[in-house]
Amino acid sequence: MILSHAIHAWRVWRRYRACLRQLSALTDMELADIGLSRSGLHWVAWRVSQDGGAVARSSHIDDR
Repeated sequence: MILSHAIHAWRVWRRYRACLRQLSALTDMELADIGLSRSGLHWVAWRVSQDGGAVARSSHIDDR
């Protein structure tokens, strides 16, 4: 039980670091194109890592 929690936490942390590394490699203009600023990178990376690698959907996106 404890081992499975530790493995899960390690996987989440790895996804977080990988996502943060990829987002940090983008230029400010590229980030602006997708609606992000550097100040929001940690939050986005954390949300993505918590969702198992899926892109976190925002409530203000209109699906038509």
